[in-house]
Amino acid sequence: MEINQAESRSERSLGVYMATGFLIFSLLFVAVTFVRLAIDARHEQEWLSQATEVQVTSQQLAKSAGEAAAGNLDAFLELKNSRNTIAAAMDTLRSGSSASDVPSTPTAVALP
Repeated sequence: MEINQAESRSERSLGVYMATGFLIFSLLFVAVTFVRLAIDARHEQEWLSQATEVQVTSQQLAKSAGEAAAGNLDAFLELKNSRNTIAAAMDTLRSGSSASDVPSTPTAVALP
């Protein structure tokens, strides 16, 4: 009878160890997934910020082009600044930025 109880305890202990191991593995998986999602969310926020900057600057570029066509010489300087801003933002989107530790955009949304 003592042998049956020892085997029963041994089987229960194995089950408890396996359940504990599975729980620890699951918690680690959730933690790693959470960290990865947070990193991806930060990258996506930076990409959206760059895309928004391109959009706003392109509107300024159109306004400056209209003023330059009307003969405003200062608008040519604004055109140059707008072009440089757009080029820098597009370069960041294409190649990433080591300064802000943001990778280039994924190939699924690659820019031409």
